[in-house]
Amino acid sequence: MIPFLILGVASLGFGITMATVVGGLVTSGDVSPPIPRKVFHAAVFAGAVPAQLLLGFWGVVTYGTGISLLLFSSYQLRPSLPFWRGLTRADKELPGPAGSILIPFLSTGFGGLSSILLLGEFAIVGYLVCGFGDAAGELVGRKWGKHRYRSPFSDPEAGPRSLEGSIGVFLFGALAAAVALSLLGSTLPELLVVALACGGVGSLAEGLSGPRTDNFWVQVIPSLAAWWLIG
Repeated sequence: MIPFLILGVASLGFGITMATVVGGLVTSGDVSPPIPRKVFHAAVFAGAVPAQLLLGFWGVVTYGTGISLLLFSSYQLRPSLPFWRGLTRADKELPGPAGSILIPFLSTGFGGLSSILLLGEFAIVGYLVCGFGDAAGELVGRKWGKHRYRSPFSDPEAGPRSLEGSIGVFLFGALAAAVALSLLGSTLPELLVVALACGGVGSLAEGLSGPRTDNFWVQVIPSLAAWWLIG
């Protein structure tokens, strides 16, 4: 019980620290709107990795509960919080706070729990591919995206993806998968091949899914690929 209590307090403290960082980025006015949101996005996914490696399924549940308490508390205070403004999308891709924050967060939680229940330790591959690949893809797409496409499975009101952004998901997703696989003890040749495969399927999942559900698919599909290839 004591390790879980420690993890719960640490998770809430980590979330508050990241909320402070995001709020600082927003109030500084020196960064473009997507950056604070993606900093929090990547940090939340990265934080799930030690929680799972140390305490397994219930460690992830405990960690997710701490982050959830922070988000839902922030939702009640959102007009006065720079942190909340940093998480809300500046465009019209997902109108309203429920669409831009709470629904994707529920998708994130469901994807993480589904991955660990079905695939065990390989869930950390999906955490990192989604956390860093997805974050990089949006930032790359916004800055350099020229070749636009729209998925037939995406929400009608969602903005189009870009080929450049999808390449960003692939490259950074593969790097993130390599880190996860190294933590799981993969050998170097195996790590390189499987990491590229995980980055590739993560990029496809992100490109084909909508902004409400991509955090689910970009976790589950790379984790499934890693489990299928080496599990």
